[in-house]
Amino acid sequence: MTRLYIVRHGQTDWNAVGRITTRTDRPLTAPGEEQARELGRFLASRQVRFDAAFASPAQRARHTAELVLAEMGRSDLTVGIEPLAAEPDAGPFEGWTEPEIAADPQGQAWRAGEQIEGAEHDSEAVLRGLELLERLSGLPGNLLLISHGHFIRLLIAHAVLDIPLGRSPRLAIRNASPAIIELAGPRARLVALNLL
Repeated sequence: MTRLYIVRHGQTDWNAVGRITTRTDRPLTAPGEEQARELGRFLASRQVRFDAAFASPAQRARHTAELVLAEMGRSDLTVGIEPLAAEPDAGPFEGWTEPEIAADPQGQAWRAGEQIEGAEHDSEAVLRGLELLERLSGLPGNLLLISHGHFIRLLIAHAVLDIPLGRSPRLAIRNASPAIIELAGPRARLVALNLL
C-alpha cells in the first residue's frame, strides 16, 4: 500500500496578504520556514519514515520539503520534482486578492468555474491529479509530496472524494499541515486532513 502525505508548502509573503500565488515563484517567509520545520518535528515525533519525497517545481514547495526532511534527520532523501503537482495557473488573476476578483466581472466568472483565457481550468488540474495519483500508487511505502493549496483541494475533493467540480473551495488546506491519502486498490482513500 502507498500512503501519501500531501502537504501545502509553508507560508509565502503573498499568502500572508491574501494574494493568489500560482506560477509566480515566491519564497517562504520566516514563519513559513518555521511551519515546515514544525511539520518535520511533528512527523518525526510520530516516527513517520518516508520512502520517497516529491515537490512541485516551485521553490516554495522544494524548500518546504527540504526543511521538513532536514528536521526529520532525512537530508539524505533526494526531493524529486513532480510537475504534475504544480498549482493550477491563475493566468490573468495572478497576484490578485479575493476582493479584487469579486469586484471584477471576469474574476467573478472565473470563480464561478468558467474557462478564462490564460487560466488553467480546474478540470484540467483534476486530470493532472488523477494522473499523479496513478503514478504514485506504483510506489510502495510512505511518500511525502509538497504541493499547493488549490491543487491539493482539487485533488482531495474531486480525485479522492468525488465531490462535484466547483464545491472544493469549502475545503480549507492550511500551510504545512498534512493530509494523508491511502492508495490501495482501485480507489484512493482520504484518512486525514489538516493534521497539524
